[in-house]
Formats: sequence, structure tokens, C-alpha cells
Amino acid sequence: MELELLERLHALEGKVSAGDEAAKPQTNLVISDSLSKLLEQYNKLSEITPSGVVGGKQPSPRQLSFLRRAFLLYNPRTASGWVLHTLFYMFGFTCVGWLIGGVYYAIVLDKPSQIGAGAFVAFVFGIPLLIIERLARRNAARSAVQLEEPKA
Repeated sequence: MELELLERLHALEGKVSAGDEAAKPQTNLVISDSLSKLLEQYNKLSEITPSGVVGGKQPSPRQLSFLRRAFLLYNPRTASGWVLHTLFYMFGFTCVGWLIGGVYYAIVLDKPSQIGAGAFVAFVFGIPLLIIERLARRNAARSAVQLEEPKA
């Protein structure tokens, strides 16, 4: 819609610059009418847009895809949700860092024993990572149910 607006404004600008001084008031009237029609169309379209777009209501965590739920790729709605999301990403980045470090030492520095150490530390951090992920998903489901319940 914005692209159409810009194209029409460019076309109208070409008409205005090509005309003489006597035709300017009539051209301004044409521009005003065209812009008001375009604005009216835009307002009608914005009323029709679904609520899932930006600024709309966020879908519940149950409606999200598996990957978005597994990697907590949604905004938490509670303070405990934010804490759990933060811990999840801290542990996740630590696990990935240790795995990458182990592979780096094994391949680049030719120390194959380091890949085992990196994998072990990643496994140790991976256990709380999975626990935090489950807690965060349970918290999101609980907060979604509380938001959907009508208050008496």
C-alpha cells in the first residue's frame, strides 16, 4: 500500500511540474482528491488486517510452531517468564560456546582430547538448560490460561 502511495505521488508530482500557472489550482484539487481516496482505501485496509500483525495481540504459546516453543522465541508475559528466558539463553550460549571451543581445539589446534571436555561441560550445562526450558514453557502456558480466563 505504501509503495502504491509513493508511485501515485510521483505521478502527481510529474503532472504538477509539467503544468502552467493557470492550471495549478485545478491540479491541486486533483492531487487532494487522489490523496483523500488513497487515504480512505488505506484506512479500510487497516481495519481489515488480522490481529496477528505488529501491534496486535500476541498468539498464545500453544499456537506457536514447535521451533518457536523449543527455543523460547516469543515474548514472555510475566517477570518470572523473563527470568527463565534469560537463564535459558545464558545456559544455551554457554553450551554452544563450549561445544565450539571443543571442536576448535580438536580440529585447529590438533588436541582431540579437548572435544570430550567441551562436550562434557556442554552436557553439564545442557541438563539445567532443558529444565529451564520446560519451566519457561509451563510458565507461558499458565500465564496464557490466566489471561484468557474472564475475571468475575
